[in-house]
Amino acid sequence: MKKEFTCEFVLDRPLYYEYAAGLARSYKKLQYVYAAVFAAFFAVLAAAYFRASLTASLVCALIAALCAASIAFGYRFTARMNFSRLLYLHGGEPQISVSFDAQRISNSARDAHGTIAYRQINRILETKRLLILVIEDVRQGHKGVIVAKAALRGGTVEELKRFLKARCVNLRRQGVWNFARFPR
Repeated sequence: MKKEFTCEFVLDRPLYYEYAAGLARSYKKLQYVYAAVFAAFFAVLAAAYFRASLTASLVCALIAALCAASIAFGYRFTARMNFSRLLYLHGGEPQISVSFDAQRISNSARDAHGTIAYRQINRILETKRLLILVIEDVRQGHKGVIVAKAALRGGTVEELKRFLKARCVNLRRQGVWNFARFPR
């Protein structure tokens, strides 16, 4: 079984934060909808129950703003916690190895090894330094296989995207979301 593409790199803090920011940006619209729902809920609460009290209305508006901010910026706190957990589990920054062959994607980090079928990839997110192959699992949330562009061997990034588009049946609808040109 000939490997088409390989990628080996150390997952350091800046790369992990870029991964977390890429996933968060892909769900930004959904986060804004949640923030709008929370803000509307507290606005209705303030209007309906606290008509006479300006202080209660201001408290409800403040809670709505805090909910919106935590939804929009909460991924940064979560990324910090998850990276600390990753360092603890792997005893330091893990060496990631990803290989693509005709049948599957093989992913390993130290003692953990796994394979992913191409049909499990739903979307590709592209950031400045990464390609993130998104696997959406309703039970476990959104996950991604991280591919560092600088460490890619066996072809260019564009060739890898074409390779994945040909094999990932769920990807054909969504394509590649490019966040490389947007500032953080």
